[in-house]
Amino acid sequence: MPSFTLTSDNASRLMRLRQFGPRLTVPGFRGQSLAFDAQGRHLASMGRGAEGTLQWWELRDDSPRVLAHQVMQRGTHAGFLAGGDLLVSLTLQGALQSWSTVDGTLRHELRLNAIGLELGMALQGDLVLVTSPQGHAFLWNARRGARVRELENTSKPLQCCALSPDGRLAVAGTREPGSLPGVLRFWETTTGAALPTLDFDAHSVKAMAFEPSGQRLAVATSENQIHLIEVATRKRLRTLEGPSVGTHELSFSPDGSLLAVACAMAAFVVLRTEDGKKLFSHWDNNDMQASSALFSPDGRTLVWGQGDGTVGVWGMAPAHSVTP
Repeated sequence: MPSFTLTSDNASRLMRLRQFGPRLTVPGFRGQSLAFDAQGRHLASMGRGAEGTLQWWELRDDSPRVLAHQVMQRGTHAGFLAGGDLLVSLTLQGALQSWSTVDGTLRHELRLNAIGLELGMALQGDLVLVTSPQGHAFLWNARRGARVRELENTSKPLQCCALSPDGRLAVAGTREPGSLPGVLRFWETTTGAALPTLDFDAHSVKAMAFEPSGQRLAVATSENQIHLIEVATRKRLRTLEGPSVGTHELSFSPDGSLLAVACAMAAFVVLRTEDGKKLFSHWDNNDMQASSALFSPDGRTLVWGQGDGTVGVWGMAPAHSVTP
């Protein structure tokens, strides 16, 4: 395992340590949605496309062990519940499912009325937040397989969402091409009540992520800006310059000093949250894909879904090692 925590002092020297997983040659491959469990013991990949796959691995030092491989038509999202024993998946057709990470069996399934690319999903604890282009947002307890509640309807198309680390706050961003402003919407998860919104000078909100401490929220917009929001006050602390090709997904390092920005076209960059300085960037040759770039829970590595369907692991190699 890499022995160095990634920081703003060493992130510019990131290197690919290894890669794993099968190469995907299916037509229409559009990238991967990746997810760690909270302990960093497992990693899941949802291969997006007409002939997608859902697979997950037990992470080991040198050779991750594949635990299951499911055919998943038009999959969009994947994520682990608390404890890492259940994995949740979502498809374009509105199938929301939970799987045992031990034996790959299907535990619960919910068929949604919403269909579309803009379906959003976020997990915290045993709760799953799902948002739709029709403006619906609801909570599902994936461990019990039961709806918790519908959140107050926004009547605006929603395309991305997040749950705060304590599970008390749900957030979603609107998607309204051709009109302003893009809106960030908040709800209390315990009651489903809507809270005051936050407007942006942008057509839509593209991605968001909570800092692990819960103190800040990063929000990327269609204007290639990434806003850092103080959660307690809903105030904008600073605005960072996002990638020119657009932002697909965001991930904070555990200490909040770094932000991994998965680009809309076959790339990721790492920004310093203090001032927005770009410390590292990487591209591959499949510009038709957009994949997650995530910091591991221990902050020692960053994983990115590569254009050939494999997963690349990036970090700082020990001084005595040689990277192939």
